[in-house]
Amino acid sequence: MGGNGRFLRGAAILTAAVFLTKLLGAVYKIPLGRALGSAGMAHFYAAYNVYNTVLLLTTSGMTVALSTLTAAARPHPGRAGRIFSTALLLMTALGLVGGGAMLLLAKPLAAALHDGGAAPAIAALAPGVACVCLMTPLRGATQGMGDMAPTAVSQVAESAVKLMVGLGLALLAVGRNLGPEMAAAGAVAGVTAGELAGLLCLLPQRRRIPPADDTPRRAILRQLFAVAAPITVGGVGMSLITVLDQSLTMAALQRTMTAAQAAEQYGYYTYGLTLFVLPPSLLMPVTASLIPPIARYTAAGQPGRAGRLCRSALRLAGLIAFPLGLGLSALAHPILALFYGETTAAFAAPHLQILGASSAAVGLMGVCTGMLQAKGRPRAPLVALGLGAAVKIALNVTLVPRMGVQGAAWATAGCYGLAATVDLLLVGRAVPGLWTELLPGAAAGAVMALAAPGCCRLMARTVPGPWAVVTAAAVCAAVYAATALALGAVTREDVARLRGRGR
Repeated sequence: MGGNGRFLRGAAILTAAVFLTKLLGAVYKIPLGRALGSAGMAHFYAAYNVYNTVLLLTTSGMTVALSTLTAAARPHPGRAGRIFSTALLLMTALGLVGGGAMLLLAKPLAAALHDGGAAPAIAALAPGVACVCLMTPLRGATQGMGDMAPTAVSQVAESAVKLMVGLGLALLAVGRNLGPEMAAAGAVAGVTAGELAGLLCLLPQRRRIPPADDTPRRAILRQLFAVAAPITVGGVGMSLITVLDQSLTMAALQRTMTAAQAAEQYGYYTYGLTLFVLPPSLLMPVTASLIPPIARYTAAGQPGRAGRLCRSALRLAGLIAFPLGLGLSALAHPILALFYGETTAAFAAPHLQILGASSAAVGLMGVCTGMLQAKGRPRAPLVALGLGAAVKIALNVTLVPRMGVQGAAWATAGCYGLAATVDLLLVGRAVPGLWTELLPGAAAGAVMALAAPGCCRLMARTVPGPWAVVTAAAVCAAVYAATALALGAVTREDVARLRGRGR
């Protein structure tokens, strides 16, 4: 099977897994949002933001570095085994340090976010850090071998266990009137349990790792850090933007209201953030599948094959990002009303209308970052992220005091809109004309977004209750698919590659 075919098959496997995990996540978060209330959701997201930052510090760049180095070392199995064993020692140490820091510093970290009620939830997530660090070498090694299935299985297991344990503990805490702080802690305890389940699913993959040779560990560590450091900086930068967003927004709100009222207002914003992360998460498989083959083609001096793979990846990214992002914006109120009720939708929909469209930019930014990393330019995306962060801080400081929490949504849109534009320009310099691959997805998405409000009004008159929103979404999806096919967004060659017969 050719490189494009392997890429599309790997991306399809991971995308299917992500779709299933998001479905399980919806079953988890929708009743969770209703049970916790806006204050509990604020505590939940404060803890989760800290958790993501620690994970990005310890694991984000390492998964990519391991898959890249393993792909390059496939002709030398002993070296691949040495890379794995070295990474396992390193990640075990990082997991103990990162998890220990969250456990011991839970209260100071919560205080820094102006949300003292998040401390129990931060502590409950600490063991999850160690589990993810131990998963990282196994995921990186199997992805470097071109096998995305183990990662997919572990992701589904994580989501299923998170649903059962997290939702169960949260509902138990609410039923016993333990308060929003302990309810949020119960909810995130499910995340830790899910990470443990994912680790157990990956452990059998250890048998596939070949015996290690005697390559100096110091040389391997230098290579790992050379690839991982810029990626980690970029990933941590995005997480810090989110943490900074909460800290600045909560501080600004608390100048005019109590801490409890500020938590409630920010909680409504988090309902929009819950759906905001959907398009970027569905594009993560594209990035994960993309990096090893592009790195291999670039190292082998085959820029033409790398360029064709970049074009396929960006077209696929546009076909996923634009309909999801624009659809979330166009149907923000009915979607939130369906999931969380009319009262929550009234407060949260204005935020999601802004965040929905900008989520498409975040997804495209991730794919462009993966391309630049695979082509040996891992520092380039940091320029885009730095410019976006500067805009985010400036807009937060300017808009939140005037507009309240909605100012934070506009600041997020400005941040990632600018960062994605710069990333596309940087990738366009490496692969000329690449941005034209986005046009079919963007055009079809715009047609769908224009049709969405009318579809929703029509269905509300003809279909009873919550089925109106579901039916409207299905009609919008059909409009998008028809428009995309009419524009030639998907070719027969793409389908052949996906089925494994393409070159």
